[in-house]
Amino acid sequence: ALYRNGKITKDTFEKYRVAENTICENNVLKLLQNSPKLLVEEVVISKWEEFSILPTIVSNFTILAEDSMVQNAEQGMVQLESKNRICKQVEQLKAVLQKYNEQGKIGFIPMEERDKFVYSNMLKTIMTAAENKGIPLCIDDRVVTSYSCIGKAPIYNSFDLMKMMLLKKHIMLKFY
Repeated sequence: ALYRNGKITKDTFEKYRVAENTICENNVLKLLQNSPKLLVEEVVISKWEEFSILPTIVSNFTILAEDSMVQNAEQGMVQLESKNRICKQVEQLKAVLQKYNEQGKIGFIPMEERDKFVYSNMLKTIMTAAENKGIPLCIDDRVVTSYSCIGKAPIYNSFDLMKMMLLKKHIMLKFY
């Protein structure tokens, strides 16, 4: 009905129709003629915005929506900012790792454990490599809360290692 009445373009109508698959034309026509107000849930408003239909809808109706929508949008923005910050940190880490790899200062071991728990796989792989190669292992202390060994390879707490490096002036406080 919005398309037939010239309120939205054919392209917009087709995109929305394909996405939604159902249109009850008679009910929409009655709604357009009889209802100045329309209570709309957040998901629908988001879809209308995505398909550029929202301006047309608000020009034909007074929209009522949940008051939490603005708060939800703000929370979504905060989460997106956090994800973007994390992505930037990961990109920076990747560049640093590539630089050290090119300089021969860092090497990588293949992840040998394969199941659905990725972090567990990484931990199993690195612990197995430490044991098989007899190389000391440094991991986040949230993983292992006491000093121990894997075979003959000792495990070191990363925070204690960093603290000692700070005390011995190998790193500055701002990096600790």
